[in-house]
Amino acid sequence: MRYGFLIDTYETERLKAMSAWAAFQDQDLPFRPHPTDRRGRSVLEHMVHQCVSEDAWFKKMLGIDVGARPLPHTEARLDFIRQYATDSRHRSTYGPTADTGGLGIHDAPTIYAYADEAALLQGEAAGGRKAALPGPTPKPPTERPGV
Repeated sequence: MRYGFLIDTYETERLKAMSAWAAFQDQDLPFRPHPTDRRGRSVLEHMVHQCVSEDAWFKKMLGIDVGARPLPHTEARLDFIRQYATDSRHRSTYGPTADTGGLGIHDAPTIYAYADEAALLQGEAAGGRKAALPGPTPKPPTERPGV
């Protein structure tokens, strides 16, 4: 397939979004990074925005309708993860992001809490079975280590 690389690339984006959500618990959903700044989304608001906006974007821009409501019936963390897994399996996400163990110039690996979608759904349903993170390396993890 001529554009198969896009599917492969964005498959990791699905896993990244679900892995980020798996880092929280239901009691964390109202958390807002800065409690007095109403512009910053809470964890729940981020989940809602990701699901609704991605659904709308694919429908309007590419004519891809997965035939499901974008939000879960119960707005709980695991329900959002399951709904997003189901819906996004039929399309690919649209935002470029990456989670790494350092800088690309240092050949840092991309790190995911789970190896794949099935492991994430099974692990989170069992209370969380994330992979252990690697320890620190002697190289700085940021372009501005002195700041």
